[in-house]
Amino acid sequence: MDLEEMIIENMKDECKKKCKLPERKELLSYLHNMMLITGRLDIMYCNAFLTEATQLLINSIFLYEDGYFDCAFYSIRQASEVFNSMLYLSNEDSSELEKWNAKERFPIDSKIRNQLEKMVYGYKEIKIILDDYFKHHRELINKCHKIIHKQGFDTFYVARLQGNFAYEDDERFFMEVLKYTIGIGIILFVILEPIA
Repeated sequence: MDLEEMIIENMKDECKKKCKLPERKELLSYLHNMMLITGRLDIMYCNAFLTEATQLLINSIFLYEDGYFDCAFYSIRQASEVFNSMLYLSNEDSSELEKWNAKERFPIDSKIRNQLEKMVYGYKEIKIILDDYFKHHRELINKCHKIIHKQGFDTFYVARLQGNFAYEDDERFFMEVLKYTIGIGIILFVILEPIA
């Protein structure tokens, strides 16, 4: 291996703190075995959304462990948005799905969540019953935005190499966001497929 290749190889791991997450095996096993599948013929496309969101959650674990913490949080946030978009599209006419698939203008997640309360049977009622859960999940996702958008020096890769960085707190936060998002996904699936 020549010097240039050694430098490039070293760059791959530079400024990354790798780790093994607690409960990783249990969570990966759970996500692997999570059977979120609709049998409704009118919305079979939702299975692709469910599979994608689950894969994003799986990816987040590996990204975090490989030291790509910001990408891991982004992956969780994206899973949450995929779950929301799925429920939204399942309650719209097919033209909205066609627009989404053609990558035309599509509402942002906050607008989708507002629409879900107005248009999806049972969503508002469940959200009221599980108000604390939904609020806490939203707070967690909002905290993720600070990491994803690099707000604060503690969100920089180099800052995480400092000896005083609170890795345990960061791991706990990551695990909490991950678990709450899994829960949101299950709740939205039950709204989509109550018989399940």
